[in-house]
Amino acid sequence: QIVLLLVSAALLAFQIALLQILATSQWHHFAYLVISIALLGFGVAGTILSLARDWILARETLLLPLLLCACTVTLAGSLGFIQALFGGFDSLLLFVNPDEALRLAAAALILMLPFSCGALAIGIIFTSGAERIGRHYFANMLGSGIGCVLGLAGLASMPAAMLPPLCGLLTLVSAVPLLPGSQRGVRACALLSLACVTGFMIAQPEITLSQYKDLRKALDLPGAQIIVAKPSSFGRLQIVDAPVLRSATGLSLLWQQELPQSPAVFINGDMLGSVPSVIGEQNPLQATTAALPFALAVPGKTLVLNAGTGQGVALALGEGAGQVVAVEAHRLLYRTLA
Repeated sequence: QIVLLLVSAALLAFQIALLQILATSQWHHFAYLVISIALLGFGVAGTILSLARDWILARETLLLPLLLCACTVTLAGSLGFIQALFGGFDSLLLFVNPDEALRLAAAALILMLPFSCGALAIGIIFTSGAERIGRHYFANMLGSGIGCVLGLAGLASMPAAMLPPLCGLLTLVSAVPLLPGSQRGVRACALLSLACVTGFMIAQPEITLSQYKDLRKALDLPGAQIIVAKPSSFGRLQIVDAPVLRSATGLSLLWQQELPQSPAVFINGDMLGSVPSVIGEQNPLQATTAALPFALAVPGKTLVLNAGTGQGVALALGEGAGQVVAVEAHRLLYRTLA
């Protein structure tokens, strides 16, 4: 059961990490791609097991640790393989450049490999121990739940690119109970897998952003620099400052004053908004439709939902609101800007 629990935890934690990796490099809707890749990998494993069941079960003691070692290496090196071998892919170029579609297909196949290897190992255990399927299924479900928690905890405490090697290490740990008494070649594969995981941890490749991501555009500005970079389960928080950064979203053409410089906040490479730098008459928000309610009446209490970077709070305070209550689900964003 310990093998099932650890493998299931590693695969689910990898899925959670992959969601944020693709949301950062591309966009959040690639979450659907992660789910499809995982299901396809499990489907491939089930097909292989059904077609070669007798052959596989006859070599269970040899194949099971080898599959776990293969799952370890493909988990740990998935991000590095994609970016090093194929240069990643850019989803906005899929319909104008056929090469991008090939890169996407290659990336999907590479990401499918750890799910196929891990699922095949799980399938072998299920099939060979059918008389204990209740315990096996419990360990599988428990490990999946633990993996989700570990994935979210990992995203909240470290860069997303670090999680695939850690998931690979967890899979390798699951193979340890199978190594005593195994063939020398199997133990050598386990040591080689450990070396690969260590190498990927040291290398820790950076996530390559699409050239169309807001963060990439902001960093191209003169003097732009990242002043805050923090991991979070809600998405990686980054704040960029540059002398030429200005916010004029929805600004009226009647605004005659100079726009104040303001740092920009990004979640997974997508711009969330600008940090308000002034409160009062110099605040450009007073020349937007957001100021209309305050032109009709100035309430004693104001509620700002999804406060984000605090622009609504700054507007309310500048318009003379007596008390402002801001609600923001992204706790790290709130603590950083508070």
